[in-house]
Amino acid sequence: MMNNPAVLSRSRRGFFTLLKGASLAAGLLGFALPAFAASDAECPPPQTSNRSNWKSPDCGVHNMFVVGEKAMYLSHLPMYDSEHRYQVILQAKLKRQGQDVTSTYLNDRTGHPQTRMYTLEPADFFILSRVMAKDGSSPSRKGFDATVFRGHLERDPHQVISGLDKVEVEVQKLVYGAELTAQSASPSELTYIVFGADSDLYLAHLIGHAPDFDQIVNVSFAPGALQPADIDRGVTLTITQRPNAADKRLKLNESAQGVAHLAGTERTVPVQLTVRKELYFEQGELMNPPRFGQTPLEKAAGF
Repeated sequence: MMNNPAVLSRSRRGFFTLLKGASLAAGLLGFALPAFAASDAECPPPQTSNRSNWKSPDCGVHNMFVVGEKAMYLSHLPMYDSEHRYQVILQAKLKRQGQDVTSTYLNDRTGHPQTRMYTLEPADFFILSRVMAKDGSSPSRKGFDATVFRGHLERDPHQVISGLDKVEVEVQKLVYGAELTAQSASPSELTYIVFGADSDLYLAHLIGHAPDFDQIVNVSFAPGALQPADIDRGVTLTITQRPNAADKRLKLNESAQGVAHLAGTERTVPVQLTVRKELYFEQGELMNPPRFGQTPLEKAAGF
């Protein structure tokens, strides 16, 4: 099963397991990889499963979590010590033959309110860091083809959303992007990235060095706490006097007090929030080494 290219392209877990047993793995897992590989042209077609001839170890199928009820946001599913060692959050649109079909996803989400997890699988291999700007320049990759699933595409049950098989993903904005290394800073207090707009607001846990955890929650803020322009420029939110640990993360229906840090300024704003939904929580894949079965915390949260 592990030698089936179709299976390998679907699962980051399959690639990681394959790498651990390959001679290439010694280089990948023992040394830091380049943050910005030269070109997507170094990546082979997705049907090619033999990685030994690849020019860049950063090529990969970068599966993403999909969130948003009024606009669509993508959160890369990260893993340390691999081509997936990036926390990346994008705002994006879906297109087919030049026509905007984002509403197909948004309508499906509205029609399935009990479904917490939507995911996206790119159709080609590419270097994820190329959606991030380097040294103030524009990102060199602004889109890719992909298929959108209701459910987690690496787990069952999941289903392709009708009309969203191999659509064009057009990146509108890089909300957040960072490489995850042993030197990545991990805040001592629980910290989140704020994204979304109006009543469609989300927090993504700020991931640091291993071990850590990934989480996305839908929240509401007290009126007037943050302005749309603040969120658009970038906001991180610290839950004060609360350890940065998976068992201390924000929970469903919880109300909490935080301090918002506005990007590009010295300003901080006190914020009262309420958690409306916990949409994603992953702990095991961000352990070192990664754990692919359910952790007790994941099981308790229903993930």
